[in-house]
Amino acid sequence: MAIHGQQCFFISAKGKSWDIVQAIILASGIIASILLIYGSLKENRCLVLVWVVVFLIIFISYVILVVLDVLFYETRTIILIIQGCILAIMLYSLMVVHSYYNVLREASTDAVQI
Repeated sequence: MAIHGQQCFFISAKGKSWDIVQAIILASGIIASILLIYGSLKENRCLVLVWVVVFLIIFISYVILVVLDVLFYETRTIILIIQGCILAIMLYSLMVVHSYYNVLREASTDAVQI
């Protein structure tokens, strides 16, 4: 989430209550990313799944914030383009990690069948 003064991507008018929400979103993203790194190293699919769930929730919240920006604020075109790029990168990341989760799940299923 990029911030400049009272303006930030995914929300136009930032109030004091937004600071708490933003801190929760960013902290949960950092913790989930650490779990993803550790889960990838140990090939633990449960930790990878935690990242997928957390970032799916963050992705959905960002989509909602983009829709709110378009509907209620006069958002500049460049901001919408940047938000679209960020959402595309997040969606691609979700797809890659979800496919890795599927590989880990299939590997654990194959190990049980042998």
